Amino acid sequence: MTQEQLPYSVTQPATISELLPQEAEFYCIADASWKSPTDKVGIGWSLHSREGTLRLHGSSAINSTNSPLEAEAMAMLLAIQRMNILSYKNVAMLGDNAELIKELNLLQAAKTQELKLNGATIIIQDSQNSSKKYMLL
Repeated sequence: MTQEQLPYSVTQPATISELLPQEAEFYCIADASWKSPTDKVGIGWSLHSREGTLRLHGSSAINSTNSPLEAEAMAMLLAIQRMNILSYKNVAMLGDNAELIKELNLLQAAKTQELKLNGATIIIQDSQNSSKKYMLL
């Protein structure tokens, strides 16, 4: 079936700014690089204006984690903590791990009974507790 034959329109945002909630003045992208449960994890974050201008960024190595999900959760938590320290508000937090974003959004919606328990659960809960003033996308 081609795009013309679909009974509905399948469109995706062309830019990050189209994805952001109206109230978001900034967006922060957090990411982790995980190789194995015995290697250190590389994490990084970058803060951008709504228009896409890079404002700040940071990266570091952290102790090993048991899984890529735990690594991504730590990257998000540390990025959220940095936004808190720097007193930024109206920040949309972005990540590329769908499972992490789903878990954070479930917590934010107070559907904790649906939260899957795994090695990243505590980190995810800490992230959500630290991110009350941020939008998680």
